[in-house]
Amino acid sequence: MGGVAGTSCEVSSPARPAAPAPRPARSCTQYLPPDPNRPVVTLDFEVSADHRTVTGREHVVFRPDRAVHELVFRLWPNGPEGGRVHASLTVHRASVNGLTGFHLASAGGRPGTQGTLLTMPLSASHRSGSPITADLDFTVRLPSPSWDRMGSDGRTAWWASAHPMLAWQPTVGWTRDPASPLPGETATSAVAATAVTVTAPAADQVLTGGAADPPRPAPGRRRRWHFVAPTARDVAVAVGPFRLTSAEIAVPAGPPVPVTVGVAPGLDWGGPAVLAEVRRALPQLVARFGPVPFPALRLAGVPGLVSSGIEYPAMVLLLGRPQQAVVTHELAHQWFYGLVGNNQARDPWLDEAFATYAEALVDPPPATYTHRLTAAGRVGASMASFGTDYARYSDVVYEKGAAALLAARHRAGAAAFDSALRCYLTDLAWQVATPTDVAAHLRHLPVALAVLHRVGAL
Repeated sequence: MGGVAGTSCEVSSPARPAAPAPRPARSCTQYLPPDPNRPVVTLDFEVSADHRTVTGREHVVFRPDRAVHELVFRLWPNGPEGGRVHASLTVHRASVNGLTGFHLASAGGRPGTQGTLLTMPLSASHRSGSPITADLDFTVRLPSPSWDRMGSDGRTAWWASAHPMLAWQPTVGWTRDPASPLPGETATSAVAATAVTVTAPAADQVLTGGAADPPRPAPGRRRRWHFVAPTARDVAVAVGPFRLTSAEIAVPAGPPVPVTVGVAPGLDWGGPAVLAEVRRALPQLVARFGPVPFPALRLAGVPGLVSSGIEYPAMVLLLGRPQQAVVTHELAHQWFYGLVGNNQARDPWLDEAFATYAEALVDPPPATYTHRLTAAGRVGASMASFGTDYARYSDVVYEKGAAALLAARHRAGAAAFDSALRCYLTDLAWQVATPTDVAAHLRHLPVALAVLHRVGAL
């Protein structure tokens, strides 16, 4: 999936200097390490017995790379997307460096909610590099199953982008994108060292990204699960009596990748079929783009009204009966979004067009994408420019964007284009990329750049 509205920031500053154009001879086999000063986020979720409410606590340690006078968090469940009439994220208490209090703004939020923008003022301007500590208590109310990243059918619960998300983009500042009614991701977030604890009914399984400790008993016939994810932009959690299937998937280089598929009760498909798709697609993606960015992957099949998927770092939500291409597309997002992030509101093509491109390489469509190059609209348009027209957004950003990347690869030569893209992924690993970064890594392939300029991607 993907997308939301245009962006505005607290500070106006020059974009990060473009990465130097790589030479085709570069091997680009190792990802740059994450920022050692990245945020540290600790989340504690408790799921109600009826699986319809989640109580949360969040602790954040944040070292900004420039002076700030406030913290900004996004409350994305309060946006107008999908079937969220009965969904909400409500913050009850928040403090920063011991100072309690916060301000709320709608920023496209639904009436009756706190809106999507929460600001916590600091007592004084805070200098770059020194830590700021914030604590927030909140409640998430889950809607009925729909085409969305959160929901509950009373037995199974799932939620994603459903905690107050620190809205900092390194080198740029705070992002304040208005929420969009289009189905798709809205967050612009830095990679964080994240720990997640989930307390749930004892009969449940819990799936999320990160290394998992064995569950421990908790009061009230419950169990407590703990996960650690050193490089997570966001968090998705699924809780319920899942049927679990696991395997280690061999990939071209490096150790096998542990993959777990959980399927919620009532769904008429099983984990082995999904694992078969992962076993087929993942080695091809690794061969094309590099090592899987995370040590293990988890996929949770949850009730949904359509066949679709929603990607998160090391974690995928599968709604309805997943089609072959859905699994491939969401796995590709582990590189294009999980590893190399982007402003999903301003530059949705940087994750969705690239994931659709990867999908087309692994699962070639029955007809050529060439005719989609003529679709009206700029591939590089923001989510806001599409209003509520999801079909047009999909045609332009996903399909036309993928067609342009395939055409650029064909004209530049597959080997040269693939090499440039590998360098883009290694050089921008764990950062938030911009179209300028794509252009810099294709500078030595002017015919590829020409294609992307012609469709309005750059």
